[in-house]
Amino acid sequence: MEFINQIFESSVVATVFAVSAFLVSIYTLLWIRRSNEVSQKKLDELAKNNHRNNESALEQKRYELLKAVSEEFLLIDKQLMLIGTLKADYDVSPNAVKEAIGDNITLFTETLPMVEQYKKDIEHAHLCATNWNADNGLSELIKLQAAQDLAIIHTKSFVECNESLVTDFRDKLFMSKRAYFN
Repeated sequence: MEFINQIFESSVVATVFAVSAFLVSIYTLLWIRRSNEVSQKKLDELAKNNHRNNESALEQKRYELLKAVSEEFLLIDKQLMLIGTLKADYDVSPNAVKEAIGDNITLFTETLPMVEQYKKDIEHAHLCATNWNADNGLSELIKLQAAQDLAIIHTKSFVECNESLVTDFRDKLFMSKRAYFN
């Protein structure tokens, strides 16, 4: 035991222990610093990935909005072409056919302007969706999506209501032409 006490009392051994402890603490400090750098790089990488994922999700929602607007535009465009075709057919019909149909042309005087206005509204919605970017914020995109969801319901209802008008007018035009040419 005396030998151990002499070793601890010796200044050389104490200095060796102190230097060793100092070196171990420096090594530990360097190790912690390196670990911190690696952790910070991973955190930055995760933040970038999270940002990319958020942007991707927003772009997906924007794509869905544009797709819904395009579907609505297709519905209205078909309706507009159908009514436009009937109007062209009516316009080239003989006067006797026009007189037989009489004043039943509300399809052209009332419905056609409404369909054209719907088309303008859809073009505006498409422009809003196209010009939206992440700087406008998610809330603006959600507002646009909600407005589009409501608009597609109204458009489908509008088109369904007009189907009977178009069918009735087409039948009247056909019957009038048939009577005229027979």
